[in-house]
Amino acid sequence: MNSWSSPRNRATLVMLLGLVCLGCTMPASDGRPPLPKADELSIEWIHDENVDGPETYEHHHEYLAKSKNKSRLLLTNNSKSALPVDGWAIYFRIGPFMYLDEEAFAEANETVKVSFVGIEGRYKIEPDKGFKPLKSGETLTIPIVGKRQIMLNSDPPVGFYLVKVAANGKEELIGDIDVTYGPIKGFTPSPDPIGARADAKSRHARHSQYHSPAAEPQLALPTPRNVKIDDSGEVEVSKLGAVSAGDDLTFEAETLTKLLDSRRNANSDADAAKVNLSINGDLGREQYQLTVSGDGVSIVGGSAAGVFYGIQTLDQLFNRYPEKLPFLTIDDEPQFSYRGLMVDICRHFFGPKTLKQVIDQMAHYKMNVLQLHLNDDEAWRIEIQTLPELTEIGSKRGHVTHDEDGKVVQLPVVLNDGGTGPSGYLSREDYIDLLKYAQQRHIEVIPEIDVPGHCRSAIQALKDKPGYQLIDPDDKSEHVSPQGFRDNILNPAMEGVYPFLNNVFVAINEMHDAAGVPLKHLHIGGDEAPQEAWTLSPAAEKKGYKNVDPKVDPERAKAVHSKIRDDFSQKVYEIIDKAASGTVQIGSWHENSPYITERLANGKAYITEWDFDGNATYERLKTGQPTVLSNPRQSYWDMAYENNPTERGHFWSGFTDTKEVYEYRPLALRDEPLPQKERDLIIGVQAQIWTETINTPDMLKWYMMPRMLPFAERAWNPDVSQHDLAEKWPGFAAYLGKYALPKLEREQFRFRIPKPGAINEDGYLRAIVPYEGLEIRYTTDGSDPTAESTLYDADNPPKYDSKIKLRAFTKGGRGSSTVPVEE
Repeated sequence: MNSWSSPRNRATLVMLLGLVCLGCTMPASDGRPPLPKADELSIEWIHDENVDGPETYEHHHEYLAKSKNKSRLLLTNNSKSALPVDGWAIYFRIGPFMYLDEEAFAEANETVKVSFVGIEGRYKIEPDKGFKPLKSGETLTIPIVGKRQIMLNSDPPVGFYLVKVAANGKEELIGDIDVTYGPIKGFTPSPDPIGARADAKSRHARHSQYHSPAAEPQLALPTPRNVKIDDSGEVEVSKLGAVSAGDDLTFEAETLTKLLDSRRNANSDADAAKVNLSINGDLGREQYQLTVSGDGVSIVGGSAAGVFYGIQTLDQLFNRYPEKLPFLTIDDEPQFSYRGLMVDICRHFFGPKTLKQVIDQMAHYKMNVLQLHLNDDEAWRIEIQTLPELTEIGSKRGHVTHDEDGKVVQLPVVLNDGGTGPSGYLSREDYIDLLKYAQQRHIEVIPEIDVPGHCRSAIQALKDKPGYQLIDPDDKSEHVSPQGFRDNILNPAMEGVYPFLNNVFVAINEMHDAAGVPLKHLHIGGDEAPQEAWTLSPAAEKKGYKNVDPKVDPERAKAVHSKIRDDFSQKVYEIIDKAASGTVQIGSWHENSPYITERLANGKAYITEWDFDGNATYERLKTGQPTVLSNPRQSYWDMAYENNPTERGHFWSGFTDTKEVYEYRPLALRDEPLPQKERDLIIGVQAQIWTETINTPDMLKWYMMPRMLPFAERAWNPDVSQHDLAEKWPGFAAYLGKYALPKLEREQFRFRIPKPGAINEDGYLRAIVPYEGLEIRYTTDGSDPTAESTLYDADNPPKYDSKIKLRAFTKGGRGSSTVPVEE
């Protein structure tokens, strides 16, 4: 019999009541005054100025590191009770790769103090000795100085939340605090590859370079390689008959039938035009031949994948020729066999629904690899049933990380989190279903388990599990990851590392087998592992690796690290081979290339190159390594589209708009043409979406589109000259505006709408957008334009006025960010 009077159930009731009242104004049990509710406090962030970096510098990172920003936090108490002199703290995070100047903060604030809490730019503000109760309706101004200029709208501080602090120092989450943001001011020109701030005038200049409103759209996307259009006849779409296909093309036949049924009633008449799908093994695996003739429509592929790609091209032809298809023949195949996208679901979680929507877009534009980044410092996102702690603990983030006994219960809040982070993971069933969904659409899902670095989520999740300690608690090595973590790298000398990895790789292989999708490729990361790691680890010394202090003898310490890393890597490969049902090609980022040479030579590994330096990539190609190119300049879509405060993202590799991606020439690694041997080692290209600044599914899609469209073009047709780019861009841009972007809008797949450019030309406003199909609307009273504002007419432009604001709009009424003509 259950009774709420039992000790266990009383404890449960207290816990539930506590959850129900989270954020309530409640008397403090230690006699301290009650706190306002979190939603009764508000913060306004006001940016005052940016301070330039040094006049001379060796690298733009140095310039940024030595620049500063000055701003204020206005903390307002909207409750009826005062914010007391103690018993509370406010946590927040300053922007990506940014830190506070704590010394300047102390000088500017007498009533509150700030402290760095040791993870990814997160800080804690608490009352100091001079603090007086903040009464109802009062506002406290908190000046702050940050290290680095504020440039983008993802740079200001975020994730503010209130905690109650007991007399013994124990903290309890109260709730998130609402924040409003003022405009970003005073950005000054900075060094390449960052460059000057984008505004209406610079945008007009860039758009004008390739603006060609009368251009004929290219036939399809990606551009088919061989096309012959015969003007002698046409086939009426309404007269296309039922799809005929073999049993090995069931999904393809269903796909084409749905496509046809959306454009005509099922036609079973005797005179219906034939629609045939078939496979010809003499063709290349991804090759297809699409024929429209008096006999109807025929798609022949070298495999089901080739047939599927032919269907995607036919789908695009229907947009161009909705009623009658001209007689034509297309013989098409990709130059690269690997056309990939990596999605990071760790920093922020994106589940099966969003991933399937991404897969649908990839499939339509003939991309064929989805690399899923499944673990990182911030979270573990794949269920491993033999190690439930990985997801029970490692997939969750929140303020309280330990229970009463000191055991880890979840990871700390990071990135844009408030008091609780985005929890979630792919269950075994989710992952199996995703594998099947992708395989039907001829996309291979490559799981990435990043080791030995980027492992803090696993280290913390298994910290209290006997036999699975993954780091040496006595290790005195000093190192820090680029993201600011000091305890995120597996220690190969710890015995728990290898059963952990075995459990993970066995489980992943089993999920692939259960899906009927053999594990062919597995990515192990291998990036950003500090070379100082393990060099002062007693556990490593017990395994025969001499401890060497990098500060005393850096070269010997580096050699020790490399030996440990190499031995670890070989053990990892052995575990993967034993766990796998078949031969697995192991992928890794280029930092791992010294530790996988033998496997590369045997054709059982490949390298994902994210090096800026094409010459360095070329030198590695000369060693014979199969390579997937991932140049950050065009392939890292967590970069902002342009240098403007209305944009989000990073900018350490510059700014990447759609045309920048289109201009990517993967085979132009250096000034001279690549020798054929090295060209043959480039198996493809891959774009990356890292999600530190990406919070929601719509935001993920916004970062992805329309940049994926030129990337798909270049993945299919990579061998282009500068002349090709200039000549073919107008047709590509016309296709985007007329067909691709309207398709995305119909499917409600969010995309970034480019901002208009504008200048004063002889006293009149001259405004343009880069793609046909977008319209410009404007206001003259300083208000933001809406879909009902005045439509800009290039033939009858308004007189120029410094108060004019513009926005680009789709036919469906979605708008770009607002563009003042004077910024």
